[in-house]
Parts: sequence; C-alpha cells; structure tokens
Amino acid sequence: MDLSFNLSLKNVLEKLPLGLFMVDLKQEIVYWNPAAERITGFSSQEAVGRHCEFLKGIPCGEQCGLYDSSKPKPIIGVPCTIRNRDGNRVTLSKSVDYLYGEDGAIIGGIESFVDISEMKNLERQLRFHAYEGEREARRRTQELELERSQLREANRELDAFVYTVSHDLRTPLTPIIGYAEFLRETYRGRLDDQAIELLGEIEEQGRRMLSRMEDLLTLARVG
Repeated sequence: MDLSFNLSLKNVLEKLPLGLFMVDLKQEIVYWNPAAERITGFSSQEAVGRHCEFLKGIPCGEQCGLYDSSKPKPIIGVPCTIRNRDGNRVTLSKSVDYLYGEDGAIIGGIESFVDISEMKNLERQLRFHAYEGEREARRRTQELELERSQLREANRELDAFVYTVSHDLRTPLTPIIGYAEFLRETYRGRLDDQAIELLGEIEEQGRRMLSRMEDLLTLARVG
C-alpha cells in the first residue's frame, strides 16, 4: 500500500485531536497518528506493521466490519472497548471507511476514534443515581402509604374515642339541666335570689356543654 503522504497532509493528520490509523488489505497498520498513541498508549513504532486486532478490541479487529461487503461504508460512531498498553479498558467511539487508490480500487482502510470512557462512566453514574432516585422514591412512597394508613387508623380510633366520650358526657348532662330547671321553678318561692341565679347558671352552662357535646358527636359522625 502506497502511503507517500505529502508534508501538509501528514501535518494535518498528526495534529488531529482524534486517534487515527490506516491499514492495508491485510489489516496491518501502516500509519498511526500521535492522538492514537495518546489514547491507546502504544507508540507508532509499536503499532505500525501489526494487525489491528492487537488492540484486543470488541468489536475491533476482525469484527470491525471494514472489509465486510454487507456493511455499507462509512461505518460511523460504533462503540467498542479496547485494552490500552497498561492493560486498562478504554471505551472508544470509532468510524471506519475504505481507502481508494488512484484507479478507484480499495487499497486499505482508515479508522478514527475518540475516547468516550469518561462519558460512559458519567452515563453509568447517571443511571446509577437515577436508579437510586427511583428506589428512594419507591421507598418514600411506601413510607407515606404506611403513614397514611396509620393516620387513618388513628383517626378512626380518635373518632371512636370522641363519640364515646361525647355520648358518655351527654348522658348525665340532660338530667342535671332538668333537675336545675325543676328546682328553680318548683322552689322559686322558697329560694333567695342568689340560689335562683345559681340554678339558672347551672342550666345555662349545662346547655352550653350539651351543645359542645352535640358538636363533637357530629364531628365524630363525619370523620
């Protein structure tokens, strides 16, 4: 494969911020730019002349689809994972296409790639936080449902208590009011003004208390 670049083209390729390499028809690397060195850790001297599968990529190497005629070219934005020189996993987004000679025949392939490891890590973190958020929301919803259930039960118990107390207090109030009224009317001629006034006060306070009891009973009925 003839890769006699002119100087300006080589300068452009070497200044690209994305990794780039070229292979011949045997998928042996014939060019490896500085960004590829930075991303993978492999120098140009280590990469050139080797089959591209040395990157241990998935689906890089034989599965990249470069020479698969059933896959239309260019292939753009395919995610894959490789092992860098230190053995660490690096996630890439790669694009591949044919290289053509002057006669239009395919003479090799070109692959460019960018390191998206940080973005993928961020995506995983976001998914994790979203999952945690959903789990916390479900937990809080369950707690709220339990609190509502407990509150409804407490309200039922309170209603029952209010009804019972109101009923029990209402029962003796009626005869108390009646007795005070009976004494005031029957023995008016035998009682002094102060006694008459006190009996009237007993009736008034009793009726007021009876009204409060009726209000409590109404509240208990409507919950």
